[in-house]
Amino acid sequence: MAHADSTPTPLYDTLKTLNREFVAIAQHLQPLRSLGVYHAGMLPPGAEPAPADGRFQLDPPVSGMTYTNLQPVKGVLLGYFGPAGKGNRPPTPTHVMVVNLDYQAEVAVGIRGPSRLELFDPATGRWSRAGGKRADLHLARGGGRLVRVRR
Repeated sequence: MAHADSTPTPLYDTLKTLNREFVAIAQHLQPLRSLGVYHAGMLPPGAEPAPADGRFQLDPPVSGMTYTNLQPVKGVLLGYFGPAGKGNRPPTPTHVMVVNLDYQAEVAVGIRGPSRLELFDPATGRWSRAGGKRADLHLARGGGRLVRVRR
């Protein structure tokens, strides 16, 4: 990030922006529990496929891709988050982090939830309505979006 003389490299400015966005997203996820991580597309060893009855669904689904050992993984990752369950009730996902695993190309995906969705903008720190139970996401190379069920 910096040269030996402490002058910043071009990477420094990029990481400053990414760090601000990471912190903004982390502030919303920190009080929640991680409830599952699922892959759509390539399934490397140990990866869990997105559940067919999951609370959040890729719409349309991402086609399966063949994984070859040591090949960069492509597809989409879904990270489910939600508050801890109460009593004997299991926790219910209220948020999903949708990540493009491809570092070479942008991807457009749709995500469907159980009710109206909201999208988080880490640059402004604000949530906006997705317009319904489905949202279209345009994910940068290696980028992601935080989505939640509207309160």
